[in-house]
Amino acid sequence: MGLILAAATLLGGVAAIWFFRDKIVARFAKPAPAPPEPEITDVDLKYIEDSGLAPRLRSEGFRLYWAAEDNLRRLIDLEGWELVVETAPDGRRLRYRVKDPIRSLHLIRKRE
Repeated sequence: MGLILAAATLLGGVAAIWFFRDKIVARFAKPAPAPPEPEITDVDLKYIEDSGLAPRLRSEGFRLYWAAEDNLRRLIDLEGWELVVETAPDGRRLRYRVKDPIRSLHLIRKRE
């Protein structure tokens, strides 16, 4: 009788751990580190064509646009555009900007 009671207790404990495993793991797991903010790379207007970035993104079905900073929030939040963020061979995340004395332009994309 004692052996059956011990086995039942042990099996009950194993079942409880199995049932609550995801909650236990979530409590003690460390959150994944947030990806670093992309660096802003200053380029000229022809850079994306000459580097092959624009043809590659167009072949993936994206439309590209240089947006002024004052229009950027509206285009991203309301019209479905997103900033172009590429990963460099060394692992850095890059955004593209044309720096202009009057207004800076940022490269954005939208799936066609």
